[in-house]
Amino acid sequence: MSEEHLDEAFASLEDVPIRQLQLTAEALERRKDSLRQFASIFRKVDHAREGGWDDSLARFHLGQAVDHADDEFAEQIGEGSLPFWQHVLKAVEAREEGS
Repeated sequence: MSEEHLDEAFASLEDVPIRQLQLTAEALERRKDSLRQFASIFRKVDHAREGGWDDSLARFHLGQAVDHADDEFAEQIGEGSLPFWQHVLKAVEAREEGS
């Protein structure tokens, strides 16, 4: 189930320092591919953590990104080194198996 993988993706970000979230968002904003949309997800996690809010908006947007993923998207995710990306890739694969 992809929801389980999305939960794992967000859990993997719990120990990531805020500054690394910000740097990751900045790097993603410079990309010219479909991973660029993840910049807003990392920013939302950063803002939620700084403001003491929940990350439900970021979770919603991640779910949308997974729902609209294609093969190219999955290849690009595979380039990521954070455990977050591996969980997202598993969510994409689970969605494809469920379709």
